[in-house]
Amino acid sequence: MYMLDVYEVEPRTRRILKGIRVSDAANYVIAQAELWEFIRLYMEAPPHNVPPIEYRLPEGQEHGIHARIDRDTIPGLLDDEHRLKRGLFYKLYFGMGAMFSYWADRMIPWIERHTRRPPLPPELEESMQWEGENPYRVIPPTEIEQRAIDGELPYMNLRWRIGMMLSTLAYGGSFLFMVFVGWREVIFGPD
Repeated sequence: MYMLDVYEVEPRTRRILKGIRVSDAANYVIAQAELWEFIRLYMEAPPHNVPPIEYRLPEGQEHGIHARIDRDTIPGLLDDEHRLKRGLFYKLYFGMGAMFSYWADRMIPWIERHTRRPPLPPELEESMQWEGENPYRVIPPTEIEQRAIDGELPYMNLRWRIGMMLSTLAYGGSFLFMVFVGWREVIFGPD
């Protein structure tokens, strides 16, 4: 997973003075490079020169997590309509990934809603204020993307239900096996 962090460092020692994470995790580095280019232009150019950005779900939003996981963590496996690409590899990779990370990924919005966050530096807070409408362009979600966010794509919902079941069976089965082994020793004694 690649994440973009920006740090202010002490010039001679390179000791980190301040830092901030500016991206979600992504499976490919290109997204982070594009984000850095956007930030560079944002810092140095007027709003009309900054490229428009794709619509992002607000952090902590309870619905739309499957669309967010699709876009942020497994974009190479999917086409533009949130369907797995053709081929056995994509199905197996999705199944394995969902089996081990589904419940952790489902916790992302809950963590975002409940974690305490330090306040932003005053300079950054001030730079994020403007009068009137946001001068930076945002590309609205496509119809398919909006349906995915709203949970109205049956094939995406089915795929994620399968992922949820695989994850539940893997972790639930592991837990039940550990309980069985523990109780077996309590009831029957060590082998």
